[in-house]
Amino acid sequence: MDNDGIRAYLLFIKDMLTRSVARAELQETEEGPVLLCAVNSPFDAKEELGYRFSLTPVEDGLLAAEVILFVVNDAAREAFFGLNRIINRLNPYISLGSFRLFEPSGSVLFTQGMLFAESLDVSAITETIGISVGIMEQTVLNAGAYFFRFLNGESPETLLAEIDGEG
Repeated sequence: MDNDGIRAYLLFIKDMLTRSVARAELQETEEGPVLLCAVNSPFDAKEELGYRFSLTPVEDGLLAAEVILFVVNDAAREAFFGLNRIINRLNPYISLGSFRLFEPSGSVLFTQGMLFAESLDVSAITETIGISVGIMEQTVLNAGAYFFRFLNGESPETLLAEIDGEG
C-alpha cells in the first residue's frame, strides 16, 4: 500500500474520531503520513492528551497499525526513575498495550500495535481501531492517574503498594 492509500485510511479514522476529539490533523513525516489528535485530559482540565495513529505496510498484504496515547509530557528527568517503577509495576497487569517512558521528551506513552490484512474492508479496520482506542482510554483513565499522583508528590512506594492491592 502506498502513502495515498495510508492517507485514505487515516482520514477515515479522523472522520470516525471527529466527534470525540478536540483537534485532529493529518501530518506528513519521513516515515509517511500520521494522524495526530488531541482530547481533553481527564487528569488536568488545562491539559490535553495526544494521540498518534500510523499505518505501515510490513509485507505484501499486511498493515501494521500503531496507536500511541501521550499520557504525560515534559516530565522532569528527576522523575524518570519513579515513573519507570510505576510503568514496570503496571504493565504486567495490562493485556492490551503497554506504558513506556520516552526519555528524550519526558513523555509517558501508552502504545498498542495491531496487524491487519490490507484486503479487509476499511470500515472493519477503523472499527477495530476505534474499539481499541476505547479500551486504551479506559486503561489510561484507570492506570494513568498513578503517574499524575506521583508527579504531584505522592510517594512511589504508596502508589506501588496500591497497584499491588496492598494500599
